[in-house]
Amino acid sequence: MHDAKPPFVGFFRRFHSLGFYTVVLPTLLAGIYYGLIASDIYVSESRLVVRSPQSQAPTGISAMLQGAGFSRSSDDTFIVHDYILSRDALKKLNDQFHLDQAFGSKDVDILNRFKGLDWWAGSFEALHRYYQKRVAVDVDSASSIATLKVNAFTAEDAFRINEKLVKMSEDLVNGINERARQDMIRFASAEVEIAENKAKAAALAVSRYRNLKAIFDPGKQSPLQLQLIAKLQDELIATKMQLDQIRALSIDNPQIPSVQKRLVSLQEAISQETAKVAGGGHSLSSEAAELG
Repeated sequence: MHDAKPPFVGFFRRFHSLGFYTVVLPTLLAGIYYGLIASDIYVSESRLVVRSPQSQAPTGISAMLQGAGFSRSSDDTFIVHDYILSRDALKKLNDQFHLDQAFGSKDVDILNRFKGLDWWAGSFEALHRYYQKRVAVDVDSASSIATLKVNAFTAEDAFRINEKLVKMSEDLVNGINERARQDMIRFASAEVEIAENKAKAAALAVSRYRNLKAIFDPGKQSPLQLQLIAKLQDELIATKMQLDQIRALSIDNPQIPSVQKRLVSLQEAISQETAKVAGGGHSLSSEAAELG
């Protein structure tokens, strides 16, 4: 007969087996993989500050950057973020550095290698999904500083890819700002052209009106008319004095009718010239109001 074993012995054996498969074995495999198999990964990091010609209220670190001559633009920073992770950026990088070959090299371990376990998936879309695992962009919304991290299997590849992405981002932002500047110039030029056309039309209308009314400048003509009226009034006063003197000497003097006639003519001339300046209708004051 066999001796009966305590029940806790079986439980201990089952627990020991469970611990081996769930703790010891995975730890051992991970140690072997990361210690002996896994390829070295190099990280190249850059920080991008996007400058914009538009001024914004500075806060925090952006205030310090503005004090150094920078102005931040959150919108442009997120544009850079999307561009770095885009297919367009990947295509330029792949055309220059052949990322599909660099990331798919046999020197890279099979778990990290492009087309490693899924060797049949070698399309550009598959490369793009793999690229997004190797390149990361973190945007700080408070300071609008973008942190770019590139993971590669050689230090040279990580640095070259990072440097190229920074240059491409710079060209993108410069292109956006230049396009905005050109749009502003075109808009301002269009506004200037409209204003010039309006000024020319106004000048032509004034010229036609002056030709029609035989007036060149009411503001300048009015003083001339007033001077003429003043002279006529002086002559009218002198004529009245002359008439009074003649009557004082002789009531039947034959010069009296001619002097009276001249007096009436001067009064009519003064009335006519005064009407030309401020008599309504086609007077200079009315013409000046219409020209104004």
